[in-house]
Amino acid sequence: MSTQGQGLRELLRAEMSWRNAAMGLLTVTAVLAVLKAVLPVSAEAMALLGLGHLLTAAPLAVFGSLYTFHHFRRTAGIKRWGLSASGIASALLLGLLISTGIALAVLGPATSRAGIAAAHMVMGLSVVGLVVLHVVLAARREGAAPRFASYRRVGLAGLLLAAVLVGGGSVLDLTDPRKSPAAPQTADYGQSYGPHPFKPSQTETSTGGFVHPDYIATSVECGACHQAIFEQWRESMHGQAAADPTYVKNITFLVENKGMEAARYCEGCHAPVALLTGELSEGGDHGGTAGTPAFHEGVGCLSCHGTKDMVHLKGVGSYMLDADDGMAPLPVPGGKTIRRAMILADIESHKEAMNQPVLSSPALCAGCHEQFMDRDMNDWGWVKMQADYSSWLESPFSGQHDHRFAVDQAMPCQSCHMPLVRAEDPSANADGMVMSHRFPGANTAIPHVLGFEEQERIVREFLQAGRMRVSIDPVEQRSAAEETTFVDPRLRRGSDAPALVYNGEKVELQISVANIGVGHAFPGGTTDLNEAWLAVTVRDGSGRLVAETGAIDGEGYVDEEATFYKSVPIDREGREVWRHDLFNMVGEAYRRTIPAGGADVVSFAFDVPHWAKGPLTVTASLNYRKLNKRYSSWSLGSEVALPVTEVARDVQTLSVKSRPAVFAGGNQDKEALD
Repeated sequence: MSTQGQGLRELLRAEMSWRNAAMGLLTVTAVLAVLKAVLPVSAEAMALLGLGHLLTAAPLAVFGSLYTFHHFRRTAGIKRWGLSASGIASALLLGLLISTGIALAVLGPATSRAGIAAAHMVMGLSVVGLVVLHVVLAARREGAAPRFASYRRVGLAGLLLAAVLVGGGSVLDLTDPRKSPAAPQTADYGQSYGPHPFKPSQTETSTGGFVHPDYIATSVECGACHQAIFEQWRESMHGQAAADPTYVKNITFLVENKGMEAARYCEGCHAPVALLTGELSEGGDHGGTAGTPAFHEGVGCLSCHGTKDMVHLKGVGSYMLDADDGMAPLPVPGGKTIRRAMILADIESHKEAMNQPVLSSPALCAGCHEQFMDRDMNDWGWVKMQADYSSWLESPFSGQHDHRFAVDQAMPCQSCHMPLVRAEDPSANADGMVMSHRFPGANTAIPHVLGFEEQERIVREFLQAGRMRVSIDPVEQRSAAEETTFVDPRLRRGSDAPALVYNGEKVELQISVANIGVGHAFPGGTTDLNEAWLAVTVRDGSGRLVAETGAIDGEGYVDEEATFYKSVPIDREGREVWRHDLFNMVGEAYRRTIPAGGADVVSFAFDVPHWAKGPLTVTASLNYRKLNKRYSSWSLGSEVALPVTEVARDVQTLSVKSRPAVFAGGNQDKEALD
């Protein structure tokens, strides 16, 4: 036999082996895909079927491409239109099937993959149908029956593999340690607040007990795929909830005064990992302890994405966490890599697990942005504290309250605090946008202290986005000729009453501060610590200060005579609870906030000096500083200067004139005086 003939035979044998491998892999891959689509199996089994499909599809792409290329080179001269057409169509669709499969693997959980996934499924079914047709036509051409028998064993092997994967997944699901309570991280775990592992926090878990740290301290693992979102979250107040130096100061103060078990009250919202793993008992570490998983995790990914329902809407960590999140590494060598591969192989199940309906509901926010304290903590009685969710419920933005001003549609918390931003992330929508995980609110202090310049900038812009409005009512001042004219000033036309004031006269301004866009009362959150106030300055034409309120002195304290929007909690002796040591709080001595759609009117009076030159410029500013000076000096140090943000302002200009003398005897008396 010639060398050329021998080479052709070897090439033909290679082609047949590639064909058999490709046909076998196509059969197994198709079986796994169909079973994954129709079987009601556990999430673990679903992920293993997806992984099996992915692992068999990869060599299918190789052997299918090799066989198609060499088969077409060998049969290019055969003139049989039906056979050729089915072969060409099979080859083209196989190429598209491989391309869409690669696209799905590369895109991961991107929203845009939905259309590709549908196309991939249709092409897969079409390829199987066309290959069967091509085999039948080829057999007829050779005058023989189609040789499907050789593929039966492969099909049975595919079913056997599927059974193994489903069985393995079911075993993993049934024996998953996440479905049973874990042991607490501290020995002799105390329950002095009652027979419940997490009290006085209101948090619950699906198992009714503790969770292993590996199952909830996973934000870094999430960041391996979701890098853009991870970087946003890392600088947010959720990411820094436990590492926040003011929180570290307060939680340490609480533990020193009330014991480690009392820390559970705070840690359900600031350090869920410490609470849920059973660290918060004598001998354990609270979330403010540097270097611990809870410290680095803060309010991590699974604190929200692992929440399946709300326990109630009164707050203090009132969420139900399901530890079965599908993110923990498998308890085998290389378990972390296998878990990640399972996620990528079954993205839809991962998306479903991480995107529970409660995640888009404002009720989720109530879990930590409502707050109360009862007798267990303050040894007094029930006291309401933070009320951002209930304040939103009472606002026009909730759609559940009578509108006090026009709102086109209900706006949940996420509309403002998780705006769409552009990011290169696999979860981005078709426009390349994700919901911001910076959670912009009103905390400029901690980004400033920690050096997170981008976070500080975004929060400052959020505060200055026009949701609050300051308006100085126009001054209606009587002229000299009107001094003896008894006319109701409300009946005067504006054009008859210019903005005119006189030297030596007292002027009273009415300044309106309106909440036109904040979805809850302003300020919100920790109103005992937040410092919002109205600052007013009056300067004459030469720039000299005429009057002022709300200035900051050289030590960083705001003028005590200013109008403040805040609350003042008190203890049972009537003393101010100024360190945020809320376990001493029994009520409030003062509260002044502005509800959504509401306004506050402030009077400001000043005397126009004889030396003042016109015009007078009146500037009214609504200023905001996260953390008042007294508290920040205690928690951060007196040397720390925190930024002040001008939330809104209004300016009015007043003309100044010297008041003309008015003589009872008219011009004769004036001439006599002259």
